[in-house]
This record gives sequence, C-alpha cells and structure tokens, in this order.
Amino acid sequence: MRSRHAVIRADASVAIGGGHVVRCLALAQGLTRDGWMVSFAGTVETPSVVPALTRSPYRWISLEHPASADEMQAAVPGGCDLLVIDHYGLDAVYESACRSWARRIVVIDDLVDRDHDCDILIDPMPDRPISSYPPRVGKGTCIASGPSYALLRPAFASVRATNRDRHVQRVLLSLGTADTSNQLATLVAAVADTTEGVSVDVAVGAAARDLPSIREAARVANARLHVDATNMAELMRDSDIAVIAAGGTTWEAACLGLPMVLMITADNQRAVAETVAARSAGIVAATTQEAASYVRALVADAGLRNALSSAASALCDGFGTQRAVLLANPESDSAGRAVTLRPATLDDTDLIFRWQQAPETRRFARNPAVPTAEVHRAWMEQTLGSRQSLLHLVVRDNVSVGLLRLDRTDNDDYEISIVTDPATYRQGIGLAALKLARRFLPDARLVGQILPGNEPSRRLFEKAGFRAFGNGWFAHENLHLKASA
Repeated sequence: MRSRHAVIRADASVAIGGGHVVRCLALAQGLTRDGWMVSFAGTVETPSVVPALTRSPYRWISLEHPASADEMQAAVPGGCDLLVIDHYGLDAVYESACRSWARRIVVIDDLVDRDHDCDILIDPMPDRPISSYPPRVGKGTCIASGPSYALLRPAFASVRATNRDRHVQRVLLSLGTADTSNQLATLVAAVADTTEGVSVDVAVGAAARDLPSIREAARVANARLHVDATNMAELMRDSDIAVIAAGGTTWEAACLGLPMVLMITADNQRAVAETVAARSAGIVAATTQEAASYVRALVADAGLRNALSSAASALCDGFGTQRAVLLANPESDSAGRAVTLRPATLDDTDLIFRWQQAPETRRFARNPAVPTAEVHRAWMEQTLGSRQSLLHLVVRDNVSVGLLRLDRTDNDDYEISIVTDPATYRQGIGLAALKLARRFLPDARLVGQILPGNEPSRRLFEKAGFRAFGNGWFAHENLHLKASA
C-alpha cells in the first residue's frame, strides 16, 4: 500500500524564532510513527535556526518565494495527502491555491486573525470562544482548540507524572530558540544574583544573535548552558522553576507542571501569557529584574509553587500531537464513516451519565449498580483531574457516540475501557475506538478485562489484535516493539 505523504510548510528565522518549526517537528514525528512519509518546506534560513530539522530524516524543500503556492506545487509534483501550514503570513488565499494538489489541509494558528481554507484548524490557545472561528473558516472545518492539541514531542507526556514536592534545586531559563528579544544574557545575570545555592540551566539555540553574551553571562553565573538542546523534556523534568518565553514552551512546561514565570518576547505571545496568568498557572514578568524577583519569591514559597504546578498541569496533558495525528487520518466504522477522538470535558458529564445509566452498559460493568448523578459527576471530576487517566469521547461525523478511558497502571501499561451509545451497537464503533487507542499510545502495552459471559467484547478485543493472558485479561503489545521483533 502506498505511504501517505504529508508536507509541512513552516519557517524559522532569527527574527521570528523557531517555535513554528519545533512544534511541526513534533507533529512530523507523530505522523512518521503512524506510517506517514513527511517532507518539510520553508525558507533557506530555516534549517540553520532549527538544526534539529537538518538532523531529522525528513526531506527538505527550500523555497525561494515563501508566499508562492505555485513554487510549492512544483516542488511536490505528485501532490500530497496532507498539507500542514504553520505560518502567520499565509492565509486562505494561499491555502485555496494548494487545494488542487493537497488532498487535505491542516492549519496551525493560535492567532485566528485571518481567514483560512482548511479541513482542520489546530489552535492550542485555551478559552477561545467558539464564536471566534466561524467567520474565519469554512462551515465544514474541524476545530481542534485548546492546549489538549498543543503539539509536543512524546517525551513530555512520558515524564509528566514527576512529583515536584521538593526543595528548589534547579531553575531553567529559556527565552526561545533564537532569543529574539535579546534579554537572555541579562536574565541569566539577574537570576543568578537572587538564587544563591540553586543551580541554573540556560537553554538557547545556536542562531541566537546574542549568543556570545549569553555564554559569558552563563560562565560568570556558573550556569549550565545548553545550546540547541535535544533533551528539553528532561531539562524541564529536572527543574523546579522556569523563566520562559510565553510561546510554545509554555505548553511544554504546563504539561510537566513546572512552576513558570512567563516573559512576553513577541506581541503574539501576549494572549498566551494573559490566559495562563488568568488560570493562575503562571506569573507574567515585564522585565528581567521582575522575573528574577518572582523566582526569588517562588524559591521561598512552596505553597505558591505547588499551586502553580497544579494549575499548569491541568492545562495540558502532552498528548496533543497524537490527537492531531488521529484527526489527520481517522478510523472508520462498519459503514465507512470517520471515527476519531476528542478530549472529554465536564461539559460532557450529562451525556456520559446517560450512557452509564443504560442497562446494556451496566450488564457487564465491574460495578453493575447505576451511579447517582452526584457520584458520576465526582467520578468525572476525579478522572479529568488525574495525571494517570485519559478520557476521550469517541466521535463519528462530529457526533459523540462513545467513551474511551485509558488508565496508566503501576507498571506503565494502560488499562482500556469503552462505553458506546447503545443506539450505535453493532456499527463498528467499538472496533474503531480500539484501533484509535492503539494508535494514540503506540509505545504502550494496552490491557483490558472482560467479565465472564461478555462474548461480544471478547470477540471485539480479539478482532482488534488483543490476546488473552489469564483471568479475563487481554493485552495488545507495544506497536513498535512488535514491529521490530
């Protein structure tokens, strides 16, 4: 079968930084693991600003005329199955011109300040009113909004469960790949003067214009300098406080529950900073000296650190890339209709409660008693607030038809459970949900328990590739381990 081909259009430069390309690299990694062939297209300067792009296995297309859709078409003569555009300078005019050779178009846009002609719009900004989108996109566009769709590398979700209840040992400073505001050297000196006895890590890209000054500031402060770091998830995991630019790094820090001081280094970051502050998930500093004073306050106040950590962690679970991959290539029910996932929210409580009350649902549940509305709501709140649980609605043609729950076990397996709307039984929803779960967590071992007498579920799990291993338990092994065996 022919590999699906995705082309990603994103730029990086010393002036705009590397955030667009960094998040697109995360998406590219997710698409590749899902079986896609990926190419990148951008300006000549882009690879030098984000060296990870040069090290990657993806085909690179260098563009002389960045706004020319004709040049893009000439570079991809066979067309592509998916065109991903992450660029503040491109809009519906460019996207429409690509329709003849791109089967589907995904736009990543956290500004929503221009029109788009796309099939999927990914906007990681929280609390965006749904009314913001219709004037800007077509009626059939799928809107994937909120930090649940922030495009992070898998490493962030994998280290998410770290416990931060400890004394401050390390502070991380990072104002973007290119340090476009030229404030990092000053920040290093300011923080070093206020954090005696605390280690300081500084992360920046080699393309930063002020790199010599940053190196000198790090040397004087006895700070560890990380240039073009490939281990940002681990650096954040091992840090206790971070001062960061209010861009894509915000969602990385939030995923790990890292107490953060945000600095606005570009106008398009202001909305992120204000929203995070409104959620009490971060503190916004106007100057490097103010940032240093906030760091000093956080070092001294464990209660404030814990409050920020909890609020930040609730913003982003780190699985946005996997959700975007499933939107790009959904599964199908028995009639060929598209089936995908979306994160559950408290707004879904009543819908899920109706399914949980159905006799068909309770018949083979571990607890056959019908829950009360109060018990069910408490369960929803607890599950949605847990770092160990992932709760999704199964969606067919934009209508919610089931619930998929994945609970991380003590040995890092994920226990899977499915509830479907009884009105959709025998329509292939359960099988599609199992396939989506498998692709959503390709590196995990999935397990599920089927109670005696539940033959439909047993047949469903076996059809999806699960195998019995005792006492009603079934397992599906890590996809990539299985492929390499």
